[in-house]
Formats: sequence, structure tokens, C-alpha cells
Amino acid sequence: MNRKYNQNLANDFIFVSWDQRNCGKSQTDTTVVLTPGLYVEDAHVVTQFLKKQYHRNKIFVVGHSWGSLIGVNLVQKYPQDYAAYIGMGQLVNPGKSEMLARNHVVQQATLRKDTATLAALAKIPFSEAGGYPNGLAGLSQFRMVSDKYLASSEVAELPNPMTLYPDYKALDWMTPVLRTYKLLSSYMDGGKTNLLKQNTFQLPVYLLVGKYDYTTSAELAQQYFTAIKAPKKKMFLFEHSGHQPSWEEPALFRTRLLQIAAANKTN
Repeated sequence: MNRKYNQNLANDFIFVSWDQRNCGKSQTDTTVVLTPGLYVEDAHVVTQFLKKQYHRNKIFVVGHSWGSLIGVNLVQKYPQDYAAYIGMGQLVNPGKSEMLARNHVVQQATLRKDTATLAALAKIPFSEAGGYPNGLAGLSQFRMVSDKYLASSEVAELPNPMTLYPDYKALDWMTPVLRTYKLLSSYMDGGKTNLLKQNTFQLPVYLLVGKYDYTTSAELAQQYFTAIKAPKKKMFLFEHSGHQPSWEEPALFRTRLLQIAAANKTN
């Protein structure tokens, strides 16, 4: 999707999109246990390669959704390697965010008298403290039932990415989704992850927030922004976006990245 909606960024930046370990076109290694910590170290290896390859002292990192959890931990551990952190669809507290998403879906389904969705939700137990009792299966079921209420009208009109790029097969798309869901579901248990407790940064921080993001709560992202302590910080609200501002408002996304780059010049 970045190729379709953000291709012009290649005119402004050396724009690198990373397929995480065992995802997309990255080589599969079934001998390792996938953890957020492993992804952080992988991302740092990629960073060192890019710095050397393109003769840069620092690079910018954009973390989206699940990637924003990796991104925060990455730049907090290795701040010297990054000019700024840019969080989009920022994940803050997975358990609380999921509860807010469920509340939103129930509210919208009730307003629309959508008894089928309400009945389906009743069969998918969840608690903020305990997460999904059946882990990955519960999270996957909720997403299947609720996506029509979580996606903004703009993202609902976007084409299926599997139809756009013949070099990526269906398995290339589905494998990262399922692996991310599996990891994410394990972090919805008792507030294991709460970035409000990780609010100190040694580099500039920018949050790009879709006003209608219920997948990773826009409300929590704004709370996180308020709590962040950084040399400088700024939040950009995308008024017509949900969880995918870079696809839903690509021109504004490009403008914001150019502004961030201009404010944090690096070689």
C-alpha cells in the first residue's frame, strides 16, 4: 500500500519499508521464538545497515500500529541512532485500547440495531485485566466481526492490497497479520504493556494520530502525547483518518514528514 499511496516519498527521502522477521518477503526462520525484544534488535541491525549503506549518522523511524510498540522501545534503547521518532496509530496500552475498541463497536452496533454483531461479540469474551481467554483466536474473531466499525469510511474504500502487488502472495500478507495478532494478544493480559510508563525520550517525538482511530485508540495516543517527556514533541491530528493516515490522507502525511525532517536536519 505504501507503493500506491506514498510512492512520491521516494522523491523526498530514502524511504525504506521493512518486512519484519518471518513476515512478507523476509526469510523464514522457524528455530527462533518471536518476541518484541527480538524485533527491536532486528530493527537496530537494519538501522546500522542503512546508516552505513547511505552514509548517515542518524535516520528517522516511523512506527505504525504494532510497529509503534517496537519503535518506542527501539529509540529508547538506541537514541543515538535516530533523528526523531514518528509514531502513527500509536499503540499505548493494548488491553485498554482493545476494551475501548470493543465499547465503540458495541455502541455503534447498538445504534444501528445490528443484532448479529452484538450476538457475535457476546461469544468473544474479553477483559482488560485478562485479555482474550483463547488468545490469538479471540483477537482474530473480534477483528473479523468488528472491522466494519473500526475502519474509517476512507480506509473502507481502499483497494485490497493483495490485488495490487503480484510479487506479494496471499501468504505474504496473512502471515505477518497472524503473527502480530499472536504476539499482540499475549500483551493484552493485565496491562503487561503500558507505554505511559515509558514516556521519557532522548530525541524528538512526533505522533501522527487519525481522529477516528479505534484500532489503536486515538484517545490513548493523545494521553500518551501529553505524558511524553522529550527534547521536543508535537502531535499532528489527521481529521479524516482512522488507523491508516498515510493511506487515507497521503498528501498531508507527506507534508508532515517534510516538516519533521526540516525541523530535525541530519546528514
